[in-house]
Amino acid sequence: MKFRILTLFLICLFFSCKKGRICECNTIWTFMYSNGSGFDTRIFPSDKKPYNKSLTKGQAQGACQHQSSAIQSSFTELLTDHGNDPLKPGEDIVTKCILY
Repeated sequence: MKFRILTLFLICLFFSCKKGRICECNTIWTFMYSNGSGFDTRIFPSDKKPYNKSLTKGQAQGACQHQSSAIQSSFTELLTDHGNDPLKPGEDIVTKCILY
């Protein structure tokens, strides 16, 4: 009987240790004014993406990194008109994601 209670306790403890994680991304766009007089920066926050509790920390980090790459690619395509209007020197598009 004690073995069953101990086993049940350990199983509950194991499943309660896994926590859900959230990937939050921001894209930072630095661009030159159309008259060339200087630069400005815009920050575009993305939706917070929750990850299932069944993912390990490594799996969630990999998924968050993949999300970062996908967002970066989408913004680059959009802001450069699919490569037809490339970034000027000093302009930049950077996507950063954190997992918590």
